[in-house]
Amino acid sequence: ELRTDLDALAAKLSEIGADDVLCVLTTTSCFAPRGVDKLLDVARLCAEQGVPHLCNNAYGVQCDRCMKAIASASRHGRLDCF
Repeated sequence: ELRTDLDALAAKLSEIGADDVLCVLTTTSCFAPRGVDKLLDVARLCAEQGVPHLCNNAYGVQCDRCMKAIASASRHGRLDCF
């Protein structure tokens, strides 16, 4: 299963610089072998770096788990739109 590589994301944000990053895009729903992104961890990283964070929640609206992950990311990090 493919999962969010937070170390690689943090390194790339540092390399490029927050001013040159339009946003970080995550997703709550996807097809195998890809796993759901680590929304809370990405939201915290985006808050630290000052980078906007958008989340594709196209199929997650009906899923309590996805909606709770979005609520947590919004409360404890940065999630600008979903």
